[in-house]
Amino acid sequence: MADAVDGMTATFEFLEPTATGLSCCPVRTLAGAYFRPDRLERFALWRRWSDAPSLGFLLMNPSIADEDRLDQTLKRCASWARSLGYGGMEIVNVFPLVSTDPRGLGAHDHDETAARNAANIRDLARRTTLILGFGDLLTAAWLRRLATPRLQEIVGALDGLEVYALAVTENGSPRHPLARGRQHIASSATPTPYLLAPLIARL
Repeated sequence: MADAVDGMTATFEFLEPTATGLSCCPVRTLAGAYFRPDRLERFALWRRWSDAPSLGFLLMNPSIADEDRLDQTLKRCASWARSLGYGGMEIVNVFPLVSTDPRGLGAHDHDETAARNAANIRDLARRTTLILGFGDLLTAAWLRRLATPRLQEIVGALDGLEVYALAVTENGSPRHPLARGRQHIASSATPTPYLLAPLIARL
């Protein structure tokens, strides 16, 4: 499968997950995504535009973005990556489930692929500057119930690694790229180290 990205042709490799992450590095191709066969879950998405290092993002869950198109959140992530001088972006999520409505997360069994997803997140944090941007997952009761085990796994996977945020909420959660109103993140924002301790304390 191929497509044009910035005037260049990209061949999409669908990568095989292993216990320690993806079996080969997705930055070998210009654009692509790794889904499970039924495409209900997306484990990675990437875009490349130069040979410079990629900027990583850990967001909440995938929406409509795939090998061929980006949603509004990922367009903003790509804009930050370009403006900061990175050569691409790589996206992972707390929940791999593809859903345009966050409440759809409640009807899905997330346990089956949780270990695989956490391993991919650790791999990305080791290879890139990883920005956390999943927003506040712990205030709404229904979302807290779903997010707590996933965040516990992810925090464990990130142990000993440095991660970053572009901004934080009033309760210390990493802000979502499309946060609105007073929570809006300026286009000029730069990654700053994010301490996981306050998040761990809320789990």
